[in-house]
Amino acid sequence: MNLNLAYNSIVSDKNILPILAQSIVKTPKTIVSSVKGMLCNAELESITLSEACDILKNAGRVFIKPSVDSCSGEGCFIADFADGVDAISKKRTKDILCSLGEDFVVQDIIKCHQSIQQIYAGSVNTFRVITYRWKNKIEHMPVIMRIGQGGAFVDNAHAGGMFIAVDDDGTLHKTAMTEFNVQFEAHPDTGFVFENAKIDGFSSVIDKAKRMHVVVPQVGVINWDFTIDEMGDPLLIEANIMG
Repeated sequence: MNLNLAYNSIVSDKNILPILAQSIVKTPKTIVSSVKGMLCNAELESITLSEACDILKNAGRVFIKPSVDSCSGEGCFIADFADGVDAISKKRTKDILCSLGEDFVVQDIIKCHQSIQQIYAGSVNTFRVITYRWKNKIEHMPVIMRIGQGGAFVDNAHAGGMFIAVDDDGTLHKTAMTEFNVQFEAHPDTGFVFENAKIDGFSSVIDKAKRMHVVVPQVGVINWDFTIDEMGDPLLIEANIMG
């Protein structure tokens, strides 16, 4: 259902998706981006490496990730810039930017809604919403929520995260599991009991995913990663198509 490879690549690009989404749903705020080596600021104005360093010099905590050909949180990390140095890695801003390759994005840190943070606040916990085009309508598959654990700042299964079924009204099922089928009825770090807990405003996430798919009907199936921000609004993080 995804035979048009050109559209697949475009929608998967984390620097293009916010442009497609801007009139429909929130996306993480971009601070600096790079597309094939062209650096841009938040207003999509071309900037130099020196200007990018100035923007990030005292940006504080940011999230950095590849914008193409990435999966399972690979290559993603948090930096904390002050006076042109990352307080976490102790590397200079310029050295970090030069190490990221040609396609990347530097974003504001996402703050999840309280109904998500109470489960586990160490990572941005996300919903995998799979939409598909069927007889000129956009439908969706059953949704899972992905949750980090053990101090991890990402929720991906390959990074040790767990996942749990979510009903369309936001109600969690009883058991979460890892990719190795280690099962939990409560979060091991927080003690949060999953069964019958409810995520506030979840139904609007499904609605936004379907609306986003209408923007690109050329693609048959799209795996969307959403969360809900601290204001209670759906936040689209990325689209996964190729894998």
